[in-house]
Amino acid sequence: MRITILLICAILICCSSVFGEDSINGNLTFKVNKKFLWMPDEEIIEENKKEVILKKEKFAEVTLPGKLYDLPKEIKDTTKKKADKSTPEGLVASYFSANKVGDFKWILSNFHDDDKEEITKTFSSEKALEITKNAAKTITAIHLTGFANYKDYTLLFVKQNFKQGNNITEALACKKTENGWKLTNSLSDDKTFDIVFAAIRDGKVLDSTKTKATILKPEARFIR
Repeated sequence: MRITILLICAILICCSSVFGEDSINGNLTFKVNKKFLWMPDEEIIEENKKEVILKKEKFAEVTLPGKLYDLPKEIKDTTKKKADKSTPEGLVASYFSANKVGDFKWILSNFHDDDKEEITKTFSSEKALEITKNAAKTITAIHLTGFANYKDYTLLFVKQNFKQGNNITEALACKKTENGWKLTNSLSDDKTFDIVFAAIRDGKVLDSTKTKATILKPEARFIR
């Protein structure tokens, strides 16, 4: 199971199907080579065992309602007192800011109740918290580049720029509760989310309202 934790190159999160003032008038198609999927494709595994040339479809594809922003939305740092989780953007700002100061209780408050036990185990040592804090401090800028709706979740596309000069874009996710938006790992073993996550990172995304697909550069890739 994948755990949401900021370790310089990976965050995995999830969000609800109502997305503030943003309206959806199109679909997003995510396409990626199956070798980049977190969950191995059964057909490819079987073919490899037989040591034959793959003749079946090598790409995974899924289409969901969503949009890519013409101008990415900047996510700015906030404080624990001023954190506003009434929107997905506010939740992302709260989460990243909490990581930067290494405040465990603040980090935990950004997660859905169903995830808190696992997150608590993840940060059971001071070392894990320190690693997360140091990694978060290497991020120089964060932007939302788009979103997609899936089931009761909204998948956010978050681009992170690092001091080293590289950047990554990942699918984050959250769910709306009575206490605002909360991060969750409930899609960590979901095949559709796996395709979205991999396509954002190593494949391409086509917005039905635009003419060109968004393709990530090689330097944006990393190993989960």
